[in-house]
Amino acid sequence: RVTVSFHKSFSKVDYFKIGSIICILIEDKLLTRAERIVGFVILVDLYRMSFNPFLRFFLEALEKGDDICERQFLVELLLHPSTSREATKKSAQSIITEFDTNPTATNVPDLNPLWKMYREQTPPA
Repeated sequence: RVTVSFHKSFSKVDYFKIGSIICILIEDKLLTRAERIVGFVILVDLYRMSFNPFLRFFLEALEKGDDICERQFLVELLLHPSTSREATKKSAQSIITEFDTNPTATNVPDLNPLWKMYREQTPPA
């Protein structure tokens, strides 16, 4: 499990910096599809017990993404917390296979409540 290895390798004080680097790598399309899935899993896992400061990143990736598998996975991560716990137990390839095998049109739900939560819980810059 990559998240267990991650938590053993890095201190909690470094989580935000590392999460920010993961976001940059994903946004700049410097990662393979599997690496992107792992990146999303790590980002969710970093803050699974509290407000996730990367919520904006997830919402933007979902709204702007063009990979159907990735978008389906992000919907599951954002709307079904049990998915994120299960995802930490799977390999990126098994997640990709799961969503590629069962392709469905990604109906993006109304994200306004999540955007509102993000705005309310994020301190002003």
